[in-house]
Amino acid sequence: MKKSKIAEIVETAYDWPLPEDQITKVYNNFVEMFSDELNYDAVKYCEDVANFSRQERKQYRNRLASMGFELRPDELDQYIAIIVFVLTKPKMIRD
Repeated sequence: MKKSKIAEIVETAYDWPLPEDQITKVYNNFVEMFSDELNYDAVKYCEDVANFSRQERKQYRNRLASMGFELRPDELDQYIAIIVFVLTKPKMIRD
């Protein structure tokens, strides 16, 4: 099975990357979500998350953990990287 381009990028950049199928699924979900013009608020929110400082990311991880979604700092960074890829160059790495 051929690895997706987005998975190759994430796996190269991180010591403990998310599973390949999860990377691809998250990427494709964001591409779909961002392609819908009605999701302006979601796109804006994701842009804000992508611009979080280190302290804001920590607070966000704590907020997610309080909702039952615990992430390592590098996992959150990978999700944010995927968001940034979709926002900036979706056609470059789209499968």
